[in-house]
Amino acid sequence: MAVDPTYVTTLDLNMQVTYDRESGDYGRTIGDKAKLLEPTISKAAILVDEKRFVHDFQQLMLKVLA
Repeated sequence: MAVDPTYVTTLDLNMQVTYDRESGDYGRTIGDKAKLLEPTISKAAILVDEKRFVHDFQQLMLKVLA
């Protein structure tokens, strides 16, 4: 269930990580503008089917706890 890729809609996108070099407290993952025209190697989740996920998760928990 945790590996079911149909819970999310993804966008093929080359990514890069940026962070606050001074404190190291802040970081984020964003699209890499320098690699826009290169083949993509990453997928960014842009939409989650939360209703279906919660329903499936609840059903699994009911089975496990029964």
